Amino acid sequence: MAPRVGSGAPATKLARPARVATAIMATATLFATSACGLLDGSAGQEESSGGGGNGAVEQEVIRLGLLPVVDVASVHIAIEDGFFEEEGVEIELTSIQGAAAAMPSLEAGDLDIVFGNWVSIFAAHSALGNIKLVADSYYALPNTWMVMTTPDSGLTQPDDLMGKTIGVTSQGSLAEVTIKSVLRANDLDPNNVNFAEMGYPDMAAALDSGQVDAALMAEPFITNSELEIGAVPVFDAASGPTEEIPIAGFAAKDEWAEENPQTVAAFQRAFSRGQEVASSDRERVEQMVQEYASIEPETASLLNLGGWPTTLEASRLQRIPNLMLEYQLIDEPIEAESMILTPTRN
Repeated sequence: MAPRVGSGAPATKLARPARVATAIMATATLFATSACGLLDGSAGQEESSGGGGNGAVEQEVIRLGLLPVVDVASVHIAIEDGFFEEEGVEIELTSIQGAAAAMPSLEAGDLDIVFGNWVSIFAAHSALGNIKLVADSYYALPNTWMVMTTPDSGLTQPDDLMGKTIGVTSQGSLAEVTIKSVLRANDLDPNNVNFAEMGYPDMAAALDSGQVDAALMAEPFITNSELEIGAVPVFDAASGPTEEIPIAGFAAKDEWAEENPQTVAAFQRAFSRGQEVASSDRERVEQMVQEYASIEPETASLLNLGGWPTTLEASRLQRIPNLMLEYQLIDEPIEAESMILTPTRN
């Protein structure tokens, strides 16, 4: 089955920030309209803060495509706390619907690094053969990757979804693979469901209007939909065979990564520091999500949070292409280890 690398809406570029501090302001509008390559930043942090500066990187502005999900809280933390600035880089944020929709922008050189679900990233590599893995962003914990529906839909368990339409950000994505895995684990036909593409912000309205029967949501949209339309879960798509599944990460073209190794490493070190803060400080995560996803403090306090890894582990990520091969989203095996970018120490 051919991967849908170019499906979905094109990325919408934001105004370029003059400085890192300005990038913080950009986050407020960003979403108003998810062997071992070491990412631990301890050693690199000391070196870069002592004399990293702009001269240590090949490219001072990294054009980064993001989604308005809780997974990327660490990026916003790293911007606000100056971690990227200390590494000599600015982050120019661009709003995307999903990794699949943003891949043409990555391929064309309009974006340098793209955030997205791992299935879309591996699918892009299967089609293009030139994708590298920059950082692992987020993995699922209970109630963070949920198939949701309306309270009067009558859908309460996996077999109720047979023949139904489920909203997902991208077809041929992690949402599709994890839903099919849970259906198969319940002895159901994983091909007896339909998928409709839409952005996370549109899912609650699509449910409420009956455009779709259910939708696969991440936070903060799970909690938002519960509060806005009384949405209820059908099942956790990160359970059973997909428990603690890697959800999303960051990818770049191999050509760009090869030309900018110090820039990649600077991003990785700063991002890893943001991950460490997100992992240990829920209050900061709530604060950030309120800003870039435009949600109320009460909503932020109810969010279900997953995990923020600080390493790129091939064994963990290999679960994704293995599932993709099983569900015929790719034709040939992919070795995650061969795609991992190991940081350069400066």
